[in-house]
Amino acid sequence: MRLLFKKVWLVILGLVPLVSLYSQEESECRALLLATYQNLANHYTPEVGESIYLQFSTRIKLSADEEWLSTTTQLYANSEKSYLLNDQITVYQDNATSITIIPSRETIHIGDAVPRRQRNQLIEELLPTQSQLISTAAISSCEDLLEGRRKIVLNLAPEIQQEYKIQKLIYHVQVENKELYSMEIQYVPGLTQETMIITFDAVETSTQVTKGPLDKDPLQQVYENSKRLRKQFAAYEVVDTRT
Repeated sequence: MRLLFKKVWLVILGLVPLVSLYSQEESECRALLLATYQNLANHYTPEVGESIYLQFSTRIKLSADEEWLSTTTQLYANSEKSYLLNDQITVYQDNATSITIIPSRETIHIGDAVPRRQRNQLIEELLPTQSQLISTAAISSCEDLLEGRRKIVLNLAPEIQQEYKIQKLIYHVQVENKELYSMEIQYVPGLTQETMIITFDAVETSTQVTKGPLDKDPLQQVYENSKRLRKQFAAYEVVDTRT
């Protein structure tokens, strides 16, 4: 599951601009996707003094006969800390410590965090790799919709489908502000899930928008003091793997 999640975000962060384009219309779509990708990448690397807030909904269909599974995730971040939560998991992190809370298991995992410099470097290093993998992708559709959105459909080459287990990607982009509204991932047949749709409900950047959720260090989010867990976590098991 962790590998699949990583690959999904590799696609989001690295796939958008990497398309072979030939007509003028396709060139415009490429420029729009490139700018949209850059906006999205910037949201994951806030500058010093800057804060971001993202809210995105994820819908997963395991098969054509089953209902959609839905969850909403919120991400608050600045250059020093991040706070991610949904109905399954909560993650607090700064440049030293990462804390993951799993309510269904009444478990708190405490570990070493990946420093901001390394996180940014990882995003930068993924781009050339994705460029090589997706160089054969093709735009099969690019059309304007209502409310200033554009729908762009990518069909992946067979060798890329085999690597990523994804056969088609459908983007809905807000043309004016070059923001990604939603992304639909259609997987190759035979996997445990058929389709995933990620919708970005809110994207904000400012100096104040995330001040409240990030006003404490990660350990202060779960501990009242150096030894006592906060009341809501009193029954939780703590797994500490810090070096």
